[in-house]
Amino acid sequence: MEVLDSGEIDNADSISFISAVLSIEDFEIEFPDEYLLIDTISNIENPHYVIQQLNIKV
Repeated sequence: MEVLDSGEIDNADSISFISAVLSIEDFEIEFPDEYLLIDTISNIENPHYVIQQLNIKV
């Protein structure tokens, strides 16, 4: 998985998607099931937005 200059994530397959979610959860941030979609991780800003909406300080 690679983050492009545009913020989009390239080469995100199912294994790298699961790895990314588990990495985020290492910070004790649990994404609600409705956000556990590959589209949510398709751009680096999307997980950041979700975390902000959950009012979690990182």
